[in-house]
Amino acid sequence: GAGAEDSALAFMLMDVDYFKQINDRYGHEHGDQVLSEISRLLKLALREQDYVGRWGGEEFLAVLPNADSRRAMQVAERVRQTVAQHDWQQYGLDAPVTLSIGISQHQAGEVLGDSVSRADAALYMGKHGGRNRVELAE
Repeated sequence: GAGAEDSALAFMLMDVDYFKQINDRYGHEHGDQVLSEISRLLKLALREQDYVGRWGGEEFLAVLPNADSRRAMQVAERVRQTVAQHDWQQYGLDAPVTLSIGISQHQAGEVLGDSVSRADAALYMGKHGGRNRVELAE
């Protein structure tokens, strides 16, 4: 039956850790390859009904319908691991590429932009908490 999860909507904002260093060290062509590959990996790791797209320079935004915060955390953790465990050496990178991820749960009556802002605040916490991690917004 239709539970709370069916109407739930979560946002996942993802940022490539140390992307500027990747660009500076390996060049923009490598940087672009990394972003394309992450885009591909995200589509593999997300669920059928999820939508993901580029959001700013090295950020991606995923919209997760029918996802309460517990489900969103599971999906985000799968995404984080998929990217971190990927073979990045085939791109000439000598260190793994990782993502920091901020999640917010859309609240009733909330403007969508505010939900994304809260995901962004959670992402910021994740970056300052050591990167390569998932943070859930307040």
